[in-house]
Amino acid sequence: MTQAKILERLEQRPMRPRQEEALGNAVCLVVVDSRGPYWERSIVEPTILRALDHFGIPYRVVDLGQTRLTPEQLAFSAAVLLAQNGLNASLSGEQARTLAEAVRAGVGLVNFDFDLRACPGPLRELFGLDRISPYVYATNQVQIGPSPHFIAAMQDPGECHLLDRMVSAAIAESRRADVAVVAQGILGKEQLVYTRHVVPGTTLMPGNYPLLFATQVGQGRAVQFAVNMRIWLQGTFGHGRELDDLFWRSIVWAARKPLPANIVPPLACLSIDDCEGRTDFAYVQIAHRHGFVPLPSLNLRVVPERLYPKIRQLIESRTALFNTHAIDYYELLCYEFGSGECSTDRLEERFAVHDAFWRRVGARHSETFRGHWGEYGVRSLLYFKQRGIRFLNPVLAPGLMKVDQAGSGGYWPYGLKNRMYDRLPDDPEMFGVSSLPPRHTEDFLTGSTTYLGESPTNDVERAARSAAKILSSGLRSGFFGELTTHEQKFDALPMPVWDKLLARARQLTADQEIIFTDHDEVSHCLKSKYDTSIAEADAQGSRLLVRLTGRAVSPLQLSVFLNEDDGARREYRAVQPFEDQADEESEVYQ
Repeated sequence: MTQAKILERLEQRPMRPRQEEALGNAVCLVVVDSRGPYWERSIVEPTILRALDHFGIPYRVVDLGQTRLTPEQLAFSAAVLLAQNGLNASLSGEQARTLAEAVRAGVGLVNFDFDLRACPGPLRELFGLDRISPYVYATNQVQIGPSPHFIAAMQDPGECHLLDRMVSAAIAESRRADVAVVAQGILGKEQLVYTRHVVPGTTLMPGNYPLLFATQVGQGRAVQFAVNMRIWLQGTFGHGRELDDLFWRSIVWAARKPLPANIVPPLACLSIDDCEGRTDFAYVQIAHRHGFVPLPSLNLRVVPERLYPKIRQLIESRTALFNTHAIDYYELLCYEFGSGECSTDRLEERFAVHDAFWRRVGARHSETFRGHWGEYGVRSLLYFKQRGIRFLNPVLAPGLMKVDQAGSGGYWPYGLKNRMYDRLPDDPEMFGVSSLPPRHTEDFLTGSTTYLGESPTNDVERAARSAAKILSSGLRSGFFGELTTHEQKFDALPMPVWDKLLARARQLTADQEIIFTDHDEVSHCLKSKYDTSIAEADAQGSRLLVRLTGRAVSPLQLSVFLNEDDGARREYRAVQPFEDQADEESEVYQ
């Protein structure tokens, strides 16, 4: 075997196939330029294309280095995405006029090339942008505009986001009066000192500068980002976080409708770890009354046998799912705590304990496994499959101790472990899902109860706002909302307070579409979404044809976006399980 083959085997892992070029007129046209500088070409895939794949927005790519934009090509697209820095300068005056005319005729436009200085006149005129500063500035703060807009409807007016590092942005000092400023970049003292260091000669004044413009022009809609698309790179801010809704909702808003998308529905679930049956699982029933289908994860040896019938009743009534968390707090099911892989003999012993427990309960555990401490052995994956457990949540890095997890890379789509859905490299039949906030912020009750002296009182408002923020973060990024806490917290949290807390969390999220469900449903949904894509989308009159390819082992909820007043609305089309190809044809009414 050659060295190249050996190295290839070392790095081998299952990879989701790149989405094929989509056919039809309800598809986005992604414009790139292979003549551009390498460091601009190379970020198109992680910033734009991978996000489109995740959001399930159908697209095809055109390269200005190989061809020109034509009126026919533009008219046959739902939206045009200028998806590379430098495209503003690449477009000829004629091409810019052709594109502007297409927008006025109804084609959507989202321009991710932030450099307004090079933006052709016909495209600036769509927004009435004028007095473009010859200097860019640097910012690490994005603030949502004060006026409501569909693109920012999942954000709070004035909400502020701190980036991980500075990024460049452009300034237009004037615009047409009807153009909406959806978001702004902050140029305060810190940002101004940085800007003056990297852009000598600038005389910019501190202030809030428009960062995202949106407008209706003629029959079409257009969006202009004035922040460098490097904002979508991990290390600057990246995808999978709280600004992603500005990305996908810009496209949804601007595109000519109907626009189909194989995007994750706004699902939400609740995990409760380290469970042994405190309150006799009253906390489960209370959560269910508020719409949740909780997943208590059990430490088997400390669950009283008297609660086995209660567990069975809660499972059979679909009030909750249950799964094995660990044998005991310091004895994991599938790994030697803080040490390494279990031997085959130890796995046999521990899974025998698992099997005996569930036989005595007399009901099925969930298909989703939530392991204690985040340590999973590679050898254990076979044992999970033998018991009908195909999903891990969260998945982390099987085979590694928790202390070694940080630098080990991540999963599709963005190389993360906290926001992901992907096949496991060690066993592609196993599938992992996760939609957690950053490390150390996963438990939404942390800092809000008297447990371990974290708070002098049980702070209902703080806990409810934490829950609402975590749910919203998952949904904004096109994943799912995942709340996590630990049963120990109920030692300090009376059930009436738990009830009040969940009621307040639901109140805080009442303006968002949320579908509360269980972990197994979430996992099946994401697996079918992962394995499928839209190959064709065509709208003719009131009929929309969507052709999906791949394999869906469980039903898909296909999203169809339609215009509604100044915004858009979302409808769903149920697609039954299929192999290779499925056609979904339906009436659409706008």
